[in-house]
Amino acid sequence: MVSSDEPILVDLHPRLRIGTEYRNNDGVLIRPFFEAGMRFALNDEELEQRFVSGALSGEALKMAINREDTPATVGLGLQAFFGNGIEAKLRYDSSFGKDSRGHALSVKIGVSF
Repeated sequence: MVSSDEPILVDLHPRLRIGTEYRNNDGVLIRPFFEAGMRFALNDEELEQRFVSGALSGEALKMAINREDTPATVGLGLQAFFGNGIEAKLRYDSSFGKDSRGHALSVKIGVSF
């Protein structure tokens, strides 16, 4: 069980996205892109949570997590649209702050019906 003193964190995340699109010989529409920006924390830079430890002492533990005020963000990806409503997306996101680094990779496959 997790409870929080301030459950909502608010950020402003402007970014510039550069991309193109083309069709290959099989008729697949491909859209590669690159984006870069900054994330600005608009409220408190500390998040406090209480984790119930349960079996050991039964008391709530309080943990403070420091947030970066303005980390830089970078993303790149590829979207492919096949015939019959099938699409595939591959995306990599990264953030770089003074004291933190973050990386994420996502893959999505969809079928429209």
